[in-house]
Amino acid sequence: MTRSAPAGTGLATLALGFGLGLPPLAAHAQTGAQHPLFLPTRGVSVTYSLGADPGHPAQSTRLYYTTSGGGMLRINTPGDAGFTVLDRARNTQMLVIFAKRVYATMTLPPGTENGFILNDTMSYTREGSRTIAGYPCTEWKVTTRGTSGDACVTADGVLLAGSGGQPGGPQTSLTATRVEYGPQNPGLFAPPAGFRELSPQEMEQVLGPPPGGAPPGGPG
Repeated sequence: MTRSAPAGTGLATLALGFGLGLPPLAAHAQTGAQHPLFLPTRGVSVTYSLGADPGHPAQSTRLYYTTSGGGMLRINTPGDAGFTVLDRARNTQMLVIFAKRVYATMTLPPGTENGFILNDTMSYTREGSRTIAGYPCTEWKVTTRGTSGDACVTADGVLLAGSGGQPGGPQTSLTATRVEYGPQNPGLFAPPAGFRELSPQEMEQVLGPPPGGAPPGGPG
């Protein structure tokens, strides 16, 4: 499974819950009865509450999306330990770790530049509607590769709630608590000043093996 973000990163963790890592994704699709939009249609910032495991408090994370430069998505690690930037136009992901003051940029798997998390390799069943953080969204049952989950997505492509995981295994969930539309600061999607750039191999050593002992970037 491809390591797509520092451990604990909100939406990337949800993607892992769906069994994805970050696989090849579909192009930005038109909304319709078959599936939700896979990407927001305008700049937005979303704060999420991540579902807590028994005995652990809930955590908060934040997503930023900009349509500038072909579309970029930033996902903060809970506790602000770092962040990940997915860049569609350059076909790259950048990982940043604040404590180490380092970052690394690596190529995404083929096709990933065309979308994030939800994609047309999944099966969708429309289930109803909800209002979350003051915005209406359509509920979808999502299934892929023996895993299942739920997603609630606005008409303009913003994920407001999601959950997923393998049957009998850990489940990941998140719910939006605040949504703010508008242009995003370009600096949010750039490496912090003074941080040292690492090679992808050096960053893998900093991150260590993912849960289960599989080497970073190896099969999951």
